[in-house]
Amino acid sequence: MKKYISAVIVIFLFVAVALTTKGWSEDGGASGYYDAENDWFVLEWDNPEYGWQVTVYDPPNKVKPVISATIEFDSDKKEYRYIYEVANNEGAVQVLESIFVEYSSPVYEAEVPFPVEDWYSEDYERKSAWQWGKSGGDIYGIPAGHMESGLSFKSKGIPAINDAYFFGDQRKIFSGPGDTDTEEVTILFDEIFERLEEEYKEKFKTVIKRTVGPGELPEEQTPIETIESLIKMKHEAQDLGWIKAEGGDGIIQALDSKLDNAKKAIDKGNKKSARRILEAFVLQVEAQGCATSEGCPEGKHLSPEAYALLKFNAEYLISELDE
Repeated sequence: MKKYISAVIVIFLFVAVALTTKGWSEDGGASGYYDAENDWFVLEWDNPEYGWQVTVYDPPNKVKPVISATIEFDSDKKEYRYIYEVANNEGAVQVLESIFVEYSSPVYEAEVPFPVEDWYSEDYERKSAWQWGKSGGDIYGIPAGHMESGLSFKSKGIPAINDAYFFGDQRKIFSGPGDTDTEEVTILFDEIFERLEEEYKEKFKTVIKRTVGPGELPEEQTPIETIESLIKMKHEAQDLGWIKAEGGDGIIQALDSKLDNAKKAIDKGNKKSARRILEAFVLQVEAQGCATSEGCPEGKHLSPEAYALLKFNAEYLISELDE
């Protein structure tokens, strides 16, 4: 009777674990499940030489990044310098290892924080993004509660709203089947990994934030395309919280009205009227925002990101209408 009870308990515990982890297992010698306690995935397989092997996949998305951008314009060289400050907020489980900022126009003369030997900086052409990472020094990467400033590059591309990608330092090294494993097990392992990805989509998501980065080269846009793009960016900037609606409804309405009227003037071919409206728009942007948050007086309704987007796109459009 005791043996029977023990067997029932063992079966019950096996079922309970299986239900808790929602694991995938097959007769072909591989299995996998989500480990909720550690918030990672455990995958196992049977190797003909070394027996049962176990690996852990820790998605590199357990970071809490905040990215801030300011933009400087060199009117002589007609180029923009994009400057970023990145923090990994308290509560992040992983160290922030890599930062990618997308671009639509080529970037160059990238810079890193001091000391420069602690950082790497390179073009990631497969995603049209620039990558930074801190791989040296007393502190590796950007730990929770830390911030780094001084990441930058230059571009001829006019400011636009782009994606920034962030990857954490995985807490375990992931290593799947290799040369000593059978093809059947390797295929099964990949299938189980894909099933876990499908079932736990949220757990595999890349951390993405919106920031200001190089858009298209200005000369590739017509005036009507530029004003339409500016209107769209203004609305997205508001959605992102870069334009404070609280207490600033009148400002938002005034900006919208000027952009709409400028578009109508451009549609009608009335460049003089469009320039006058856009010049007033730029003055309002300068009055309601600052190029950088440092030293910016209280009560401003535009963040440095919104300030740069609206000011530089409008000024470029004015220069085009002057020709």
